[in-house]
Amino acid sequence: MWTLLCLAIFVVLATCQYPEGSLYSPRISNGYGNWSTAYTKARAFVCNLTVTEKVNLTTSVGTGMTYSYSVGIIPRFNFRGLALDDSPTGVRSADYSSAFAAPLNMAMSWDRNLIYAQAYANGAEHKAKGINIAFAPVVGPLGRAPEGGRIWESYSPDPYLSGIGFGLSVAGMNAGDDMATRIMASFFFLGQDQNFPELNFAQGDLATYGDLYPHDMVDFTQINQHVDVRDAHAQIIRELGANSIVMVKNVNDTLPLKAPKQLAIIGEDAGPSLFGPNGCPDRGCDNGTLAMGWGSGSTNFPYLVDPLSAIQTRALQDRTVVQYVLDNYDTSLIDSVVSQATTCLVFINCDSGEGYIEVGGNYGDRNNLTVWMRGDDLVNEVAGNCSNTIVIAHTPGPIIIEPWIENPNVTALSDGQPEAPTGIVTELSDGQPEAPVPTAAPVTEASEGQPEAPVTEASEGQPEAPTATAVTEASEGQPEQPTAT
Repeated sequence: MWTLLCLAIFVVLATCQYPEGSLYSPRISNGYGNWSTAYTKARAFVCNLTVTEKVNLTTSVGTGMTYSYSVGIIPRFNFRGLALDDSPTGVRSADYSSAFAAPLNMAMSWDRNLIYAQAYANGAEHKAKGINIAFAPVVGPLGRAPEGGRIWESYSPDPYLSGIGFGLSVAGMNAGDDMATRIMASFFFLGQDQNFPELNFAQGDLATYGDLYPHDMVDFTQINQHVDVRDAHAQIIRELGANSIVMVKNVNDTLPLKAPKQLAIIGEDAGPSLFGPNGCPDRGCDNGTLAMGWGSGSTNFPYLVDPLSAIQTRALQDRTVVQYVLDNYDTSLIDSVVSQATTCLVFINCDSGEGYIEVGGNYGDRNNLTVWMRGDDLVNEVAGNCSNTIVIAHTPGPIIIEPWIENPNVTALSDGQPEAPTGIVTELSDGQPEAPVPTAAPVTEASEGQPEAPVTEASEGQPEAPTATAVTEASEGQPEQPTAT
């Protein structure tokens, strides 16, 4: 009796809240416009599936369980399944693929065409590796909590700016129950049933041969074909990295530099990591120059040009003497090198990422907004001996700059975010980026908060098709892209 009464009350409440079940249980879409053909194919496919096969189509086997297709393998219809993979910065844990600029850098470029071009290139690389669905881009306007570890994976705390970035990225990557019908509609709409590349890599294992099901150690076979999918995307990455650098302070046009006589480059962040660019799993450490946050949104670097190397290359052209100290704690050597220089560059950073990795007591989110490895003391120490001190910060979000920003010897501050090393020479020698930052750089902890993102000319209108040669060439013979989720 009580069971029937409770059930009756539930039905009444559900009917009152959702008349005729229109919102509580939405019907399957008919597929409007260009989707109609895809939905017709999807319904025809799904109607022949058993309940078990539908569950198989909508359930992943779990991370690391297989190096093959992880969703929807249906042998009865010779359906090979779907391959899913991260990330917004490129194909995760693969080789011969690009490490793209972080979405935060994309927003900092304030360039619709560049955002679209990078998303297009990222989608092309996922497809060429055989990925059907890419876990990208990040939708939410992250950043209201400035210590948040995954801010760098998003565009901005401003919802309008995030919406622009998300829309362009989805368009670039061609994003395209009954959940099974919706999945298959996207599959058919994007033409993935025709001439779509086979999955040709194993996420997280770069060996050529291995077990297809590593947990069970069965089906030993070739798991990596080492397909190079980078094309000429490096130019897009470098341009976006350079355009995302922001000048926070620049007294008397200190930057760009004008062939200085002698440079002192100070700070671990200026040089290469002792472990190599991919030495820490999922980039879970802070050693050498910071070019990417950590976690599932990261990817492998095919190479990484650190600021010191780039500056030395330019110094040969300008006949500039370059000395450097990459140990943040060797104060006596730092003082000696700085005292000889006409211009001093201090590189500082902090890092963040996803909570399954801990770095220096920071479990994903940062514990505070200060820079790491005595960065504040490092700036003041250099500025105390150098009247033309330029600070370059590589950070995943806002930092406190109160300890040194008003020091008269600190003549410039550049906030580059993680991907900035790619554009350091452009910033220091060839240009003066002045785009507004999409997140706040609080002077003090009390001033934490996020500014409204300004609406600029770049945020109006629709993006043009990418004009870079790399994108044009990449589009030939690849009309479909992975679904962006």
